[in-house]
Amino acid sequence: MRLNKDMRFVKGEPYRNYFLIHFGRFKLDSEFFLYFEPDEFQIGMFLNNTKGENRYFRQNLSKFKKEILNLFEKNNLNNKFSFHYFKKMKTIKAVSKFDAKKHFELFEKHEMILLQKVKTPSSKALYSSAIVLEMIKMISSLYPLYCFAISPQPMKELQKFEDNFGEMT
Repeated sequence: MRLNKDMRFVKGEPYRNYFLIHFGRFKLDSEFFLYFEPDEFQIGMFLNNTKGENRYFRQNLSKFKKEILNLFEKNNLNNKFSFHYFKKMKTIKAVSKFDAKKHFELFEKHEMILLQKVKTPSSKALYSSAIVLEMIKMISSLYPLYCFAISPQPMKELQKFEDNFGEMT
């Protein structure tokens, strides 16, 4: 990532005022992210609900609705993340506290989705291992949902995860 912008094409600040770290398999794949801005950081998961090769979230939503709802309940994910979606490359917050039972239709309605937490940490927290632990906890808690985005057989993928790491509580 370039920290400076090509000023021939962009007005405003010559430098990016954010830093994005993301973990996905390919461009526009569902992925985990850590996004830093000057006054806050965001941590969460991007879900690509569009049709395409190696994109499975859309088809798995209808096939495995009951399992996804159970996953949110079992892993205590309800009300832990806000739900945002992209509209014309801008993020729109739909719900501050996403509850899968109440808001499941948002998954079906939107194509580019963020489940995230926004934090305003002290600078001491940003420069310590606390941010790494926060990221590990977030990935561990959302990985079961990620299985529905990356595999045509998410229950098999979820079982492998639980066999290797145990059930998330």
